[in-house]
Amino acid sequence: MRFTDEVSGTGELAVINRGDHSEISVFPGKVLDNPLSMNTVDVCPVGALVSADFLYRERVWYLNTRKSVCADCAVGCNTHVDSDKKGEIKRVAPRRNDAVNKEWMCDAGRLSFPYVYEYRLAHPLRRNRQATWDEALEGALAALRQSQNLLILVSAWTTNAGMRAALELARALPGARLASFANPRGQDQVFPGFTISGDKNPNRAGAAEILGIADIEGRLAAQTPADVVFAIGNIPRFQPTPALFDLLDRAQAVVALDFYRSAFVEHDRTVVALPGLSHFEKSGEFTNRQGLTQSFEAAIQAAGEGRAEAEILDAMIAQLTRSGAIAG
Repeated sequence: MRFTDEVSGTGELAVINRGDHSEISVFPGKVLDNPLSMNTVDVCPVGALVSADFLYRERVWYLNTRKSVCADCAVGCNTHVDSDKKGEIKRVAPRRNDAVNKEWMCDAGRLSFPYVYEYRLAHPLRRNRQATWDEALEGALAALRQSQNLLILVSAWTTNAGMRAALELARALPGARLASFANPRGQDQVFPGFTISGDKNPNRAGAAEILGIADIEGRLAAQTPADVVFAIGNIPRFQPTPALFDLLDRAQAVVALDFYRSAFVEHDRTVVALPGLSHFEKSGEFTNRQGLTQSFEAAIQAAGEGRAEAEILDAMIAQLTRSGAIAG
């Protein structure tokens, strides 16, 4: 009850009856469905409140628990990720960090993980056909090096290491431009003891610090068309804006880096698709909206042949170095 009174401020819970007949319930006419409601499961001392999403899915003593950071908004809640013997995520729960999320997280962050298993890009593609990594990297570099007007698009879901590698790659390719894209900003949801960020991107602050791109939406809309676009995505269920679609449509070739068959991978202009990883499958750092950089480790094994974006970009830079395009 204290949680719904003091943290969410929604006041749904109450104790009905007296003495040994006491029961946890909700006030008449109310439903426990506020955006922080599943925190009551964590704090319930007797297990009377349970998560319908996790109930009967796995015995807890079989779960493998890893520390992580939530990527679903700019808060960067510290989390525990529980997976089963097969390495499949079964639940996500908050991990205490008084400087970031205290011991809470929103329900959306807890329940978003099924995207890890949706429409995965398991293998590199070249001209929409499965290729080896060597073939895909060769095709991607050929497209980038032949470009006279290259635009490298880096999402706000890219790790700090990935952003640094993208910056190095852009500097190595004459005439290359960098831009960033992100989920659009929304309104914060403010509760007495917690705030859910309206910015549904984990590393917008990293883009500002590393790439020097603070106004992502404004900078993207102002971009002039490019003959080749290299899109580094990894934003789950992402819907490109009209401005972003326009850049893709007007390009002669698109190189996509994404962990699933996104709009970038499926675009008609895409010549090479490089399989990335969700944030659950890789290590890295995100910088949250407070400017606090937090590291995280892979919570589950990587799917298919996917690789972290920093690893892919470093491999491209290494090939450019070997070919003499970059001074060693």
